[in-house]
Amino acid sequence: MTWAQVLKTVPANPFSSGLDEQALTDAFEGFVGGPSQGFRLMRLYTAVSRQGKPFYGKLAPLRQRFIEAAKRDGFTEEQAKAYLSVA
Repeated sequence: MTWAQVLKTVPANPFSSGLDEQALTDAFEGFVGGPSQGFRLMRLYTAVSRQGKPFYGKLAPLRQRFIEAAKRDGFTEEQAKAYLSVA
């Protein structure tokens, strides 16, 4: 099942616009393999976002660096993009 398909199953928030946040978190955790995997992605995003400027050249955009780091850490690109969509 793709993240887009999972996202369609998340109900709307009954009290305001948008999606039900707890249902969205549950769906995300199910998609990436559980709460521990969700926290791994969160820690990875934090680490990537704290990287300083390179000595030479230009630093790739944060989104791209995070996706590449997540893939190196065993996640799929779709799982990394799912994290970015709920973070």
